[in-house]
Amino acid sequence: MSETPSGDNMPRPLPVEKAWLLHAGDTHESLRVICPLGRGGMGEVYAVEDERTGLRFALKLLTVACADADFWEKRFGDVAAAMLPLSHPNIGKVLRTGRLDCAGRSIPYLLMALVAVSRDTFDKVRCSPDALLGAEGLPRDATPVPLSAADLLGARRKPSEALLERLFADVSAGLRYLHDQGVVHGDVKPGNILLSAKGHATLVDFGMARIDSEALRPLGYEVTDVAAAGRAILGTSSYLAPELLRGEPRSPASDLYALGATFFLLHTRVPYGSAAAHFILDDLPERWQTRFRTLMAANPAARHWPKEEETRPRRGRRRWLAAALALGIVAGSAVSLLRPWQTGEAADSADVQPLRLSGDIPAFVEPGTQAMLLPPTRLSDLPDIQIGRNATLTFPMEGQTWTLRSLSQAFGSTLTLQGPGKLAIPVRQDTFRNYGTLALTSGATAALSGNAPDIPFAVKTEQGCALLAELGANRKSKAEFSRLDMGDGGEFIGNGKRFFVNHGADAPILLGKDARFSAHWVSLGGAFCATKGTGFLAGMGHVYGDLALWAKPGATLRVVCSGFFMYDYWKQGEVTIPSDNAGTVILESAAFVPLCAFHLRGGSTLLRGDFEQNATTNWCENKTSRAWHVYNGATFGGNATMRFSGDAGLVLHGGATLEGGENGQGVLEVNRLTLDSGAVLRANNLALVKAGSLHLAGAPLRIDASRAQPGPILVWKSLDGGPLQPEPFGLPDGLRLRTTSNSLVVEAIP
Repeated sequence: MSETPSGDNMPRPLPVEKAWLLHAGDTHESLRVICPLGRGGMGEVYAVEDERTGLRFALKLLTVACADADFWEKRFGDVAAAMLPLSHPNIGKVLRTGRLDCAGRSIPYLLMALVAVSRDTFDKVRCSPDALLGAEGLPRDATPVPLSAADLLGARRKPSEALLERLFADVSAGLRYLHDQGVVHGDVKPGNILLSAKGHATLVDFGMARIDSEALRPLGYEVTDVAAAGRAILGTSSYLAPELLRGEPRSPASDLYALGATFFLLHTRVPYGSAAAHFILDDLPERWQTRFRTLMAANPAARHWPKEEETRPRRGRRRWLAAALALGIVAGSAVSLLRPWQTGEAADSADVQPLRLSGDIPAFVEPGTQAMLLPPTRLSDLPDIQIGRNATLTFPMEGQTWTLRSLSQAFGSTLTLQGPGKLAIPVRQDTFRNYGTLALTSGATAALSGNAPDIPFAVKTEQGCALLAELGANRKSKAEFSRLDMGDGGEFIGNGKRFFVNHGADAPILLGKDARFSAHWVSLGGAFCATKGTGFLAGMGHVYGDLALWAKPGATLRVVCSGFFMYDYWKQGEVTIPSDNAGTVILESAAFVPLCAFHLRGGSTLLRGDFEQNATTNWCENKTSRAWHVYNGATFGGNATMRFSGDAGLVLHGGATLEGGENGQGVLEVNRLTLDSGAVLRANNLALVKAGSLHLAGAPLRIDASRAQPGPILVWKSLDGGPLQPEPFGLPDGLRLRTTSNSLVVEAIP
């Protein structure tokens, strides 16, 4: 007699993975989903890209479904609102909150800074964690992959002492910042420590946070402690302090215990609560023994930050090796210590000669030295800063807004602002004298304001940084800046009227990695060059004199001005895409009024914005419209309509290439088109060139038919200088060219 299985002996179906709420390619509020990053019991996290700016973020959705879901939704919003004003390099930055309509319901979300690596970096780190120290940042075209400290536990090798020290310094700095702001994290563990290139750590997930500071609570904030959900003990047991297991509330002391337990596991791969932990602890380096015994004391009152973390110079995110600016109050005035640092191992405090400063004495960095300025704790205004020749001063701003009284930099010196944060710099004759470099990194913003003296200095930015320049009307760029280098990204925003750009081809304004130059700019011999990725020339543009536009190999320069006016101001102004152009220049301005000559000498140029030359739109009297010329080695095309006035038109010289449309489709319509002998017309799939009047200045017209498909490639209303004598090359088998009375057609051979 056979037995019928029952109870625990019944076969159970395999669990079915829950479907994700969002999918790659979905768009919500201009945010396009790239890929899912992870999920937990409370929500899902996705990598998204803002289609308007191209910037990437992390989108966290609250998807909890339980009896007390209303409570968790209320808490989600309250904690998010409290975290919005907080900003620190080692804390996950909350950028905005809202609700997203999805799957027939309204779901709360957080938009946060994205912390991720490439798949290649992830795989290398799972083999050897130290690969993270030399890893590059997340490439623009790479799919983001989350990497946490928990992933290091499964790596084939243990993290080195150098990597552990860096991670411990980062997480400690972020946690200290939270505690100073009245926030208890409540769930410090390896899975909540995200890692990025160069071994940087970011503490995330504030679902268990406790907000104690009244100043952090937004209007209408209600205390939503996790204990109110009916569960007295929440969190991961391996990292819970003993008092939490007794039902006591979370506190900074319980965070310290979790920090110690986290790094004990990362250092030894043995949980702190295991029987072997006591024996392993005695074999650790003395520094780590002190840290663990201090952080994980059984009595919460005995826990504190290790004294060495308070007295020794701390190593920051970029391996600053021993610099400090400590502020105190002496006789009612601020006193600071500015310490130079060396490029090798950190110098002992006894070897550093402090420079005492007060509100009346400038901070001076001696020539040839390097120093770091730790943010003051009591002041928002910084004292006068003077940086000697070939000296370097780094200022990590920790998410705050600062005002600098005055700045003086000698030749070869560098002031590096490390964000997030904003520094206001008054630019006046009595406050500003700069012959060095201002470098913006890690989301820093510098705001220049005032009537600047003609003392040019260099500016270098990277992605996520911004230079705000409100320098008055009719300022000349080369008088203000010896160099504007946004080749690694960033944004220049000029708020004054008529910013005259006279950086020529010898020192062009560099744009790359989604960099954007936006101002009411006027070219007087200016030049813009895209170095890598895509650079944007925006704002309102006027050409009074010459202007050069080009891109490096593989790069794209996009002209997206709300108005782009090319005045023939002195009957000699020209816009040129030089022969150095090895990338692509895209003209797609909303208002495009070209009244001066345009010379295309290299690379590829695409026209997306329709235009019409109309002398009545030119406020200069008696000015003439000028032709556009495409020379040997240059390619011109696009989806647009070109209307020239007078005798001007589009002229293709021998060796130049013309193609209709873009990416093999679309129409380029030109009312006047001239083709010199040897000009090349590219039959690009279904793209088409339309000409009102077609003038042939010589024969033959070469046809690049390597990408041809059946259909017309050139049509015209009137022909001058014919007959048309096409010379095809690369024509696929089975196709031929046929000339009609008003068209050139690719067709299949019968």
